[in-house]
Amino acid sequence: MTELKHYDKMSSEFRKAGAQILAISPDTEEMIRKSEAGNLSFDAVSDIGHAIAREFKLVYKMDKKVVEQLKKDGIDLS
Repeated sequence: MTELKHYDKMSSEFRKAGAQILAISPDTEEMIRKSEAGNLSFDAVSDIGHAIAREFKLVYKMDKKVVEQLKKDGIDLS
């Protein structure tokens, strides 16, 4: 969210340069609306199943040790 908020502050600069910002999240549309991402000046869309991320080759398998640590930290990876 920190990075997205920074992009939000710079959104007019992006538009002047002819660029458009679009946040793509693995969260559901409902979760996006409820989160701070729902208050950005640009759209945030849901990518359940990672179809968009796969197109950009951004999907990868996490190391088993990383997965275990994230679970210990209470992060639900499902």
